Parts: sequence; C-alpha cells; structure tokens
Amino acid sequence: MTEVDPSELKKAVESQHGGEAHYVQSVPLRETFRGNIVWEGTVSVFYLKNSPTGAERAYAWSYELPDGERRFFAVLHVGPIDSPAAAVRAAIVAETRATQAQFEKGWADGWRSICGPDADVPKPPNASVPPGFEPYSYAYEQGRAVAGGK
Repeated sequence: MTEVDPSELKKAVESQHGGEAHYVQSVPLRETFRGNIVWEGTVSVFYLKNSPTGAERAYAWSYELPDGERRFFAVLHVGPIDSPAAAVRAAIVAETRATQAQFEKGWADGWRSICGPDADVPKPPNASVPPGFEPYSYAYEQGRAVAGGK
C-alpha cells in the first residue's frame, strides 16, 4: 500500500473541514471484522485551528483506487469519533451504507425497466458486488435479469 505525505492529507482536512490543520502524528492501524482484515493503513492525526465546525482534531488517510487515483478521507474528532480507529470504522460504515443504497436503487431501477415503473420490486438478494464493478450498474443488470426470468 502506497502512503501519501502528511502534507497531502493536511490539504484534504483543510479543504473538507476548513480551518488550519497541523500535523501531529501518524498511527498504523489494522481493522478487523469477524477475524478478517477489512482495512489496514496509516491514519494521520491533525490538530485543527479555526475550523468552522468547532472541532479541534481530525484524522485523515487515503487509499489508491484501481484506476490509480486516490480517495482521501478526513474525519473530525467529534461525538463517538474519538480515535483514529473510530474514524476508520465510521468511514467503513458510511461507505458500506452508501454502497448498499446504490445497489438497492440499481436493483429497483433494473427491475422496473422490465416490469414497468409502478411494479412492486422484491427485496434484492444478499449479494456482494464483484471487484471492479460499480454497485448501481451491477445491481441494475441483476434486477433486469431476475425480472426478465420471472
């Protein structure tokens, strides 16, 4: 895994949350779920000054996407987000929910493209999206295939 310089993460914190970020430290982290590693990398910790959010600390990291671009995360130290690990967990949950919502919308749109706009759409199956596929498009095709075979 290629890490980025903290100065790049500083830019992400400042652009997403405002104020002035000051690098404090980098924390290596491994998050597991049911015995499987779901995320591994380094989280940088920043103190925030003059952020319009009022937060005084933020956590930031990035990862490389399959196309070579980078995805940056900057999570504020607020409420239950009280550590680098909590920030990563919150980001994982948010991404999982967003992916599930995209999948469900794709499934429904695919189903209705065959059965009509007012059709009752059954709950999509519990399926994972194969690597390299976008959730909405994959589920759209799956919804069309199942609706066409009913």
